[in-house]
Amino acid sequence: MINHLRTRPLAPRRYRLTRNLSGTLTPRIGVDDPALSTWLFIVPIEAPCHAVRLGFANPYGFTQTIVKASVYPSDSYSDAATALTTPGTAVKPTGGAPGTRIGWELGNGFDVAAINSRANVRTHILPGVASNRDNAAGPYTIAWSDFCPCTSIPRADGSATPLLFIYVTLGGTDFVGGPTGILAFNQDPTAARGRCFYGLRASTLGKDFADHPEGSRWSPLGEPPFCPALWVQYLTMTPGYQIVQIGDSLSSGPSNDGCSASVWRAAADLSSPRLPIEFCNMAWAGTGTAVYDVLLTNNAASLRPSVVTAQPISRNDGFTTASIEMLIARKLALLDALSSYGTELIWNIPACSSLNGNAQQIEIFKAMRHNLLAAGCTAGTPVIDAPAIIGHLAADAPWDYAPGYSDDNLHPNTAGVEAVVAAATAALRQLGGLP
Repeated sequence: MINHLRTRPLAPRRYRLTRNLSGTLTPRIGVDDPALSTWLFIVPIEAPCHAVRLGFANPYGFTQTIVKASVYPSDSYSDAATALTTPGTAVKPTGGAPGTRIGWELGNGFDVAAINSRANVRTHILPGVASNRDNAAGPYTIAWSDFCPCTSIPRADGSATPLLFIYVTLGGTDFVGGPTGILAFNQDPTAARGRCFYGLRASTLGKDFADHPEGSRWSPLGEPPFCPALWVQYLTMTPGYQIVQIGDSLSSGPSNDGCSASVWRAAADLSSPRLPIEFCNMAWAGTGTAVYDVLLTNNAASLRPSVVTAQPISRNDGFTTASIEMLIARKLALLDALSSYGTELIWNIPACSSLNGNAQQIEIFKAMRHNLLAAGCTAGTPVIDAPAIIGHLAADAPWDYAPGYSDDNLHPNTAGVEAVVAAATAALRQLGGLP
């Protein structure tokens, strides 16, 4: 459901844009990686950059050492696609652009908008949380490196999205990422939108390209995938819109790849060299608003969202009338706090809520969805109503998925997410300022 009561301009465009790089995060207690492990992420960004910084977080309270990191522009993906299926493939940035070592001495992990051209301090430790004895998922604050000079170069294939090669070397760790779905994402042109993303692990240890320009041989991300959580933030001369999404696994992305959410796909379709749109997904599977709302509060100052797509309904908080009303109240308090950044809101009902025939919960879901849509119309706030598109409307059961839109009747698959893209596009356009 899309209303047309408001067409005022979107929130201010940002010279600072952010995208997240990690997939689903899971702890792996009591198993250590080698003393050094180096990772390479090849990432398309939506606008040419002139400075970059990296953000890290340890969601489960483990101690983690970032030994060093560097970032290099590239005019191609090199042989990354081969490395995903053929371990030992050499992959290096191409185009000859100078990269940058990532430094930490100016901000020491805090959000400091200063440019570091020296990078004398390359190591940073994410401290453990002693009070989190069970290593439970909890809200975190991103630790940011300093901004370091790094200028994009044009793509050799003419694509409008510049490429960054991001190298990260970690000390030993006993927590890792869960399945990232990178291979499924890259092999699905509909999901990838021409923006393939690669995550590779060095087959020889400690080979940061800044220190070893001969490069390393790489293998697929494999098990264990990369952790801690990772973000790249860049400064651009072409200010764009920053979308930040919060929610649970329903907002993370389809079950096929875990990352290409409908709002991300819509943003990729609308983004252009004249008006870049960057998407940062802070949704976290298995959590509720007590975690993902606080995540946004903790990191809003550094992310500076133009738009927040907020999932107000989460089964992980319990599905009672009181819990749903509390979710809405928390969201409104959060968004009121974001008003100082000019942040706009889109209510996002990202998927169905398969309630296993529980009559009481079904009535609560129907009432809450109706009230949210009515409130959106009254206030002129866009609402992405996925159940109206991929719900089992033929059976008058929008809380269940229509055939073909879910593989587990719990999460949307890639077909379900794609079916919602038009509604997400309309919601973004309703805010104004977009083609």
